[in-house]
Amino acid sequence: MKRFYSIFLRFLLVFTALQAYSQITIEDTLEITFSELMPKAKRINSDCFWWFDNSGINVIDSTLIWEWIVAPVAIIDIEEPTRFEIDILYSSPTIYYQQVYLLYLLDELAGLAYTVQRWGDTIIDSWSCEQVPGGGKALLYAYYFDYSSIGYFDANLTQIDTSNYIVDFNLLNIHVTLSQDDQLHHFSVHLNPDTINYSQLAEISVNAKNEKDELIDIPNETMLDFTLNDTNSVYGSYLTIDGTQTKALTLTYGDVNSGQLFFIADGDEPNGYKDIYINTNLSNDPSINGTGLVVVKDSILLSLEIPDSAEVWPTLRENQTNNMISDITATLIKNGHPFVNYDLTTTVNIIIPSGGHDHYNQPPVNLMGQLNDAQHTNTITLPTNDSGLVTIDYQSPKFCGMFEFVTHAIIYGDTIKARDTLRVYVPNLILLEEGINYELVGAPDNYDDTNDPCRPNPPTSLHYDNHYGTQNLINAIVNIADDYARLNEGIRLRINDMSLVYGGLFDTNNNWRIPHRSHREGHHVDIGFNGINQDDECEMQLNRIQLEWIIDNYSNARLIEGNHYHITVQ
Repeated sequence: MKRFYSIFLRFLLVFTALQAYSQITIEDTLEITFSELMPKAKRINSDCFWWFDNSGINVIDSTLIWEWIVAPVAIIDIEEPTRFEIDILYSSPTIYYQQVYLLYLLDELAGLAYTVQRWGDTIIDSWSCEQVPGGGKALLYAYYFDYSSIGYFDANLTQIDTSNYIVDFNLLNIHVTLSQDDQLHHFSVHLNPDTINYSQLAEISVNAKNEKDELIDIPNETMLDFTLNDTNSVYGSYLTIDGTQTKALTLTYGDVNSGQLFFIADGDEPNGYKDIYINTNLSNDPSINGTGLVVVKDSILLSLEIPDSAEVWPTLRENQTNNMISDITATLIKNGHPFVNYDLTTTVNIIIPSGGHDHYNQPPVNLMGQLNDAQHTNTITLPTNDSGLVTIDYQSPKFCGMFEFVTHAIIYGDTIKARDTLRVYVPNLILLEEGINYELVGAPDNYDDTNDPCRPNPPTSLHYDNHYGTQNLINAIVNIADDYARLNEGIRLRINDMSLVYGGLFDTNNNWRIPHRSHREGHHVDIGFNGINQDDECEMQLNRIQLEWIIDNYSNARLIEGNHYHITVQ
């Protein structure tokens, strides 16, 4: 094949000087048929071709006379590294064993050659060469071997009749596209962040790209124009690092990418969302340009405030006043000013677990307290006033805990929320610590396998913090247990339910309702008829005459309920 190219190049040295070429430049696309090239084509013979055997490895040394046709396609001045993309398309696949080649030679026929071939039964062949160096001329030729003129030999060197192997040059098309990877083609424009609120800034940066959208280097001194179209300009402007605001400006590529240019949304309010297009182009060539997008949206601020000093009791009785709070406020601000007459919806729910309730079922909404005059619901919707405010009154439920208030609004299709919490509790409740002469029972972890031999199975009540009371109640319990132990050495009393950690409804059935009608303010305790002896066994029968006499000395009231005493201490 080296001999082939040597002969071919010698031919082209003469042929090149005689022909007129099509002139194409970088970024052009040339489309031409072979029939258009034929008037310039030359037919020559060559004895340079050799054969391979069926293995494709061993050369069969033979000398055959081939007739082939060469036609000039184009001459291209290449100053920068250039990529060639070449397609050969034959409109009819009926031709067989016909090769068509495209060849280009660089640096005034210096010897660099690339070919792409098309076999006859292939409809299209595409080829893209690696990027090649510049600094000369590319001579692009098309040539093909004419088998019909001399015959064709198969792998066994048996001649095949090829007289009917004719190419219709009107159907054979050549497509050539040239491109330079480092040639500036367009810009990509980026904004950070790409979504901003009204009155906020977005930093602008620009990247130079080639036709393949690859990042390339251009001089930092390159001048770029920035503009806003009429639709976008009403919503904001460009802002430079020195504080200049304008709708259009010119800045260097280097300055833009060093954090010196911003878009500021300081114009009309978007009333929802607005797409703002940032346009830039080369100052000396507007056709090389790029566009970036920043979304401007209204600045919506929703707040909900419950005073930290609020002390709200649970609802325990009629005509109660300390179970109300009247200064919960929700505020809606749009772009710095009140958003008037807009509906805000507020919902209240207890946070689970809290307040000593360790069961994870939410209460029915009709038991959650009352928002303003809304009945049997935990939700209320109110419009904002001229100050963008909604004021909410709340009456607590019977149970205590941490309550979460959530106010939300749906604005331009988006849901925004604000939250705050309120503690509903009975103040000044104190934990009864473990003692020598009594055992704390009644919680889920108090039964035979732990500390209460009188209870074979765990209690069903899911309330671990069940031993809170006032200081007076705690003092009374300690005194009763101590006095009984002095008369009955080694016997510990079983102290069952008092109040929950925050007080309020004590729902031993875990359903946010009674049976405990009291045990809400730290004034009540249940003491079992059975005790625990010094061997940690259940003492099935206490001396109830002694115990009742002692209880009456320290309490305001004593009732018998089932298997325990119910004691009140004010």
